[in-house]
Amino acid sequence: MDEGDLVLIRAQILHDLGDLVPENYRTVAGPGIGKGRADWMLGRILAKKKSLMTERQALACQILLLLGLYRVANDALAEKKARRASEQIPSEKKTDEETELRESGNNVLFFEYQLRQYLTLYSMHLPKNKGHALTSLIVLDGYEPGSVAVSTPKIPLISSPPANSDEEHLAALFDPLTRAGIAALFNMIDKETWKNYFERAARNGLINARQQGLTEICYNPFLVGEWLIKNNTNCTRRQIDQKLANNLPRRSRSMKELFTGENDTHLYN
Repeated sequence: MDEGDLVLIRAQILHDLGDLVPENYRTVAGPGIGKGRADWMLGRILAKKKSLMTERQALACQILLLLGLYRVANDALAEKKARRASEQIPSEKKTDEETELRESGNNVLFFEYQLRQYLTLYSMHLPKNKGHALTSLIVLDGYEPGSVAVSTPKIPLISSPPANSDEEHLAALFDPLTRAGIAALFNMIDKETWKNYFERAARNGLINARQQGLTEICYNPFLVGEWLIKNNTNCTRRQIDQKLANNLPRRSRSMKELFTGENDTHLYN
């Protein structure tokens, strides 16, 4: 995907979302925040308003989130490639450097594929001429813009946006942790409180963050963080994001910008 395609898509998306976009967004998401992080943050904000959206707007919201994820991943990959080209890397570090480069490339491909899927689905809700003009270069093969069905696509296609799909994409950046690991990560909460949270997981909703680990039941750090923001008044978005940023697994470290950055205060209000 080139920058021109992304700009056109973004313009259509923001037009569709209309008054749902916060008035202060365009001034806050300025030079202090990269384009990718700004779009990702706006996508997260708008995801809370999905009950007010049409199906087309809900898809637009998801695409905005994925645009942000794709931009951040692609920028991180470009930065790594530029650094590799300009620096002399010691032979003993070349293997690690190549591994990081490959992992960054995998992140780009993953988010690009997700973005293509949602664009294909979104295009079915657009007038035929807009569907062709906006997405002819980047949607999946085997569909007709403006139609209501997909004809034998070459790549398996999502049929509708899953519930909380924005959270699923972000949760996928993290590896599951044991209960002890979760308590150690979010150590601003005492161990006794965590014990009560885990024991009552089925009743308090924490069970929705549970994942099966290799040998025992684990929890996804991102989903736990989202749960804490909703259920513990002492936990702020900024606090949780900082914890997550510092504990990304190696395969996702190139996405750290999503959870850090300056000038975010107004977007959290």
